[in-house]
Amino acid sequence: MTPWLLVAILAATLTGFLSLKSGDIRLFALLLGPLLAVILASLGYANVKVFYSRYIQAWVVTINIESMLGIRYASSLSQGKYAPAYRSKMGGFLPMIERTSIESTLERAKQEE
Repeated sequence: MTPWLLVAILAATLTGFLSLKSGDIRLFALLLGPLLAVILASLGYANVKVFYSRYIQAWVVTINIESMLGIRYASSLSQGKYAPAYRSKMGGFLPMIERTSIESTLERAKQEE
């Protein structure tokens, strides 16, 4: 969501408020403008939050693959193999970033087995 859309919605709402006379029923229609702006802003924030978390995951995977191939960031092991620069909780090279609710459900399922 572009911020210009939110600015346009708020500007149109403010213009409408300033041109209303007392007792006009169109006031209720103008109250939808700020509500719509808040909803669009929250959806936009959620999209940005997901994008950057996935970007960080991809960046960590790239660093880990480069370090395991010995290209960059390599810290060698005694057996001659390379280890990932950032290990996950499970010991792998893929980052495991989950929400706490999902992680607790996965942990409960693992304990039940």
